[in-house]
Amino acid sequence: MDRGMIIPLQAADGRFAAKCSLLGSPNQDLLGVVDSGATVTCVDVRTRKRAGLKFAGESVRLKCVHREHHVVLDAYFGHIDTCGRTEHTRVFELDMGPESDAGGINAILGWDVLGGLRVTLDGPGGTGAIERRERA
Repeated sequence: MDRGMIIPLQAADGRFAAKCSLLGSPNQDLLGVVDSGATVTCVDVRTRKRAGLKFAGESVRLKCVHREHHVVLDAYFGHIDTCGRTEHTRVFELDMGPESDAGGINAILGWDVLGGLRVTLDGPGGTGAIERRERA
């Protein structure tokens, strides 16, 4: 494992966010909220359009915890690069609204991306990090 691949998390309003990239045409810098309760990764509508991702041919109905209702999200083929590790995954398009724009948030990092990473959070200290896990 390359121990140099540690990304510090940014804390704001009780949420932790990580800088990463959405590989597309052109690539898009992301500031993604770390959400270990989310099964999928979502990107904002504008970010998905700028990256030129292709529709994956499916839509899913998911419960949106933050807004306490169900939403139907379209899936797109995407690659998320975090800590120098690229995950080929379906990326779901979500209108994150003005509250995300204000904080510069344009993604929600779900378990499909976070599952292979070590996430450390220090809530009281407002610090955290993401790093690649060692492979057995």
